[in-house]
Parts: sequence; C-alpha cells; structure tokens
Amino acid sequence: MGWELKKRLLIEKPNIPPGEWVWFHCASVGEFITAEPLIRKVKERFGVFLTYFSPKAEGFLKSRADAWDVLFPLPFDLPHLVRRLEGIVKPRVLIVIEREMWPFLITATGVRKILLNARSKGDLLERLLASRYSLVVARTERDAEGFRRAGAKRVVVCGNLKLALEVSSEPVDVGLPEGSFLFVAGSTHPGEEVHLVEAFLELKRQVPIVMILAPRHPDRVDHIAELLESKGINWCFRTSPKNRWEVMVLNTLGELKGVYTKADVTFVGGTLVPVGGHNLLEPALLGKPVLFGPNTHKVRDMEEIVVREGYGFKVSGPEDIVSVTLRLLRDGFRPAGDLRRLSEEVRECYTRVVLSELEEVTD
Repeated sequence: MGWELKKRLLIEKPNIPPGEWVWFHCASVGEFITAEPLIRKVKERFGVFLTYFSPKAEGFLKSRADAWDVLFPLPFDLPHLVRRLEGIVKPRVLIVIEREMWPFLITATGVRKILLNARSKGDLLERLLASRYSLVVARTERDAEGFRRAGAKRVVVCGNLKLALEVSSEPVDVGLPEGSFLFVAGSTHPGEEVHLVEAFLELKRQVPIVMILAPRHPDRVDHIAELLESKGINWCFRTSPKNRWEVMVLNTLGELKGVYTKADVTFVGGTLVPVGGHNLLEPALLGKPVLFGPNTHKVRDMEEIVVREGYGFKVSGPEDIVSVTLRLLRDGFRPAGDLRRLSEEVRECYTRVVLSELEEVTD
C-alpha cells in the first residue's frame, strides 16, 4: 500500500494492450463494490481500465483481478497528467462512480463521460461539472432533477446502484446447536460487543438462541474471547468448534456472508458506536432482518432502503435488541417489499442503460 508516486505522476505508465477500452474510476473499495456487478458485465464485451484514488484500495482491488484488465492509481488531478493518461488508454468512455468530482479529470479530458449512482448535493462542483457528462444515471427523481438544474445534458433514473450487489453465498456449517435460533452480529467494533453480549444473556433466558460475533477487525478476537469468558458464557472460535456452544467468535475471513445465510436475526456493526455503519444490504439481500444502531451516517442510503422495504430495524441498545429480536422470532419476519426483485430491477436498468450508451459510442 502506498501513494505510488511514479504512477500518479505517470513516470511509470500503464501497459495498455490493443483493444476497445472502458475506463472506470472508483475512489475506493466502497465505490468498486457498488459498481462491481456492472463492471463485470461490461468486461464481457470490452477491456476494463480501472483507476482508484485511495491507496488503501489497492490490495482489495488486486484480490478482484478477474473484474478488470488493467488496474492503475488515478494520477494527480492536473490537466497534463489526466490528458496524458487518456492518450495512453484511448478509452471509448470514462465511467465515474458516485461523487468523484475531480475538476480536471472531468474538464481536461475529451472522452465521453458517464456518472453512475449520482446523488445531487447542489454544490458548486456539481454546477460546474454536470454539463460535462454525456449521461448521468441518478438514484432518485430528486437527484435527477438536481442534475438537470445543474445543466446535465441527459439524466435517467435507475435507483441506487448499491442494490445491484449480487449477494449469494454457500451456507457455512457452524455446527448450530439443534433447536436453537441464531443471532449473527457482523462487522462489530469495540464498545458494541458489550451491548450485544448483554442483550444475548437476556435473550437466552427467554428463547433457545445462540450468537455468532464477527468483529470488523479479526485481530480483536482475543479481546472478545476475554469478554465472553468474564460473563461465564460457553464460547468457541470458529476454528475450534465445540459440540455445544452459546457464542461463536468468527475468527476467519470470507465466511460472514455464508454465516448470514444461517441466521434468524442479524445485526450490522459500526452503528452502536460512532463509526457510521457497514453494509446493511448484505444480510437484507439474503432475506434476513437486520438490526442496526443510530450511527449510520456512512450508510444513510442503505438505511433508507432496508427500512422502507421492511428489512431494517433501528435499535439504541441492549433493551431494543432484545425486544425487536423477540418480536421477530415470535411473530415471524414478513418484510413489506422484495429486496431481491428490487435488486434485479436496479441491476437490469443500469446494465441496459450503460451498455446501450457504450454501443452508441462504438457504432
């Protein structure tokens, strides 16, 4: 991980094989994950040149090497650098994900530009740059109207691209005790496990239930183990399962989705503490009810979706966790909407609109 200054100054240039190229720019991991299903669809027909800004994104993006053809950090936003990169790649289209409003990337390059999952803020950069996009694909009619007022030439609405996330996973066999409900708390942070354990102790007094705790940072599993030990809970690590357990600590990577498939109720962390939240849609798109705390400033759009469709339940602490969980277990979970259907509609809309635009450019 690093700033890769030689690449950002184009002292070291990307190797671009001959072909038709589509340039995707994602700021970081979150934007890439949002656009990944669409990027993969485009890659079936065109070469994908993927740029990113955050140095922290490099390792993750390299782990998804089958989703792109060439990966390169975005050069510094200077006219001669972005024009030079454009000349090297010769892309048919530059597709920007969300609010990557780099002034010279947008104004100094001549390539046709598409803005995806567009959210209108009405700020100065939006007013200055909106007209430079040949196509803006907005989340809502309200966002679309904002970009029209800012001077965008063509605006269509396809919904929130985050809903296009393809969440499917093989169930993970955790040796669930027979006859027990399963509560899965994913991506938890310091300060949250205490509340979750308190809620769990009350829940197990009332219903047969076990819990899986999956910390956001796996290096914290020993601290969680100490907490469980201090409460007299029969616990185990995922890598050292017991025949009967009350709480399992997920100390592996890549299994959380598979564990969610087994859950009766889920909780997504970073929300009971001021982190801002993690992916609320992941368990919801697997058909699971998702509890989350009040700190959701990083996932407001996801919160709006899961609450509107009846998959999301905001809780403020242990008492709320207990009462909402008991209600879901006793009354059953019946969401108001169908997130899977909505996800398919959003994915189909973005795919249709973007591929149509690409065909127009290449004709």
